[in-house]
Amino acid sequence: MSLLPLLLDFLFPPRDAQALVAGSSIEALGSHARARVIERNTVALLPYRVPLVKACIKEAKFNDHEKAQVLLAHILADYLKSLIEEGRVLGTSLYVLVPIPLSRERYRERGYNQTERIARKAVTHIEHVEVSATVLSRTRHTLPQTSLGRLARTKNMQDAFRVKGVVDPSYTYIVLDDVRTTGATLRSAVDAMHSAGATQVVGLSLAH
Repeated sequence: MSLLPLLLDFLFPPRDAQALVAGSSIEALGSHARARVIERNTVALLPYRVPLVKACIKEAKFNDHEKAQVLLAHILADYLKSLIEEGRVLGTSLYVLVPIPLSRERYRERGYNQTERIARKAVTHIEHVEVSATVLSRTRHTLPQTSLGRLARTKNMQDAFRVKGVVDPSYTYIVLDDVRTTGATLRSAVDAMHSAGATQVVGLSLAH
């Protein structure tokens, strides 16, 4: 057994969240997965209060942790597969997964959109689902939602998104966010999709 990993951990102790993710598995995270309708046409897959869920979300978001993104992608993929099965009965032809976009400022600061990365990992080998990271954009840079109260969050996200191009009313659009708190972000994004002509829109958060 190589002593290098032990030496590196001694010299550079891993973050608590990083260590939790590194020692976890798809089965461990999956044991917490319960698709739950939070409000009309909005679903959450995992409870954010669970330490492993919180660790995966934070590591994927702030540290571009690939394993955290892969674990979350597996949970998302399982949900998408179940949605497709239901859609076959309803005759749905195509699902378009729309990650909540970052503002230009936030993207420059972070260098990646963690929700988009999770989405692209999830749809690998799943038919009838596409990822579109360009159909939705931010109209302006918004304050971090975690820094605001409930009413301020709603105001902060009001008219924060716009749709670029044309949407197809025969498609089902799934607007994906990583964490839902008050739901202001998802509601604003879903409203923008509806205003652009999308008739079937689902709000989906990885955690709530």
